[in-house]
Amino acid sequence: MHTFQNKGFANAKSADAKSADTKSADTKSADVKSADAQSADAQSDEALNHLHLAYGRKVQELLSSSDAATWVEDLWEMYTGFTLFAQDCGTDPKGHNRFVSFRELVFFFQDIGKMSETTK
Repeated sequence: MHTFQNKGFANAKSADAKSADTKSADTKSADVKSADAQSADAQSDEALNHLHLAYGRKVQELLSSSDAATWVEDLWEMYTGFTLFAQDCGTDPKGHNRFVSFRELVFFFQDIGKMSETTK
């Protein structure tokens, strides 16, 4: 009977060791997944930074021909000419959407102008 109790104890120890190994493997797996997620986040952040820099370069190119105030004036001249032409041609179901687009462009260049003034 003594032997049976020792075997039972040995089996319990073996089961505990297997459970610990499984937990250890699960922890390692979770750590690897966490590291992979962090790596993916870092790559995503890096890609986003590159995209923002590319946008900045394009804006810089655009503003190299004229300053922001000139762009605002030119946009309103284009919009005014377009709306006069549209009135001559008849109704324009997309007129409001175009106005909103032009207004957003104007606001964009006004914001860029303000940013340029603060860096001087």
